[in-house]
Amino acid sequence: MTGDGIPANPSVLNTTVLSNFAYIDQLWVVTRLSEICTVPVVREELEHGVDDHPYLQSTLDTLDAECVPFGVAVGII
Repeated sequence: MTGDGIPANPSVLNTTVLSNFAYIDQLWVVTRLSEICTVPVVREELEHGVDDHPYLQSTLDTLDAECVPFGVAVGII
């Protein structure tokens, strides 16, 4: 972490990366990355897609368990 709470070497992931790994049931790859994080709009897109694409729930679960609260530290959220 840097002095301002931002991870020093974050792995910032977008919806495409997360949803593709969820679709092939390989989110374990994402959890091996350094300090995974994303921006709030990505989470919103995933939440909106869960009804039509239930596999996205595993992505949200992974973010809840593994994601560094990046947006809070920099005032994005």
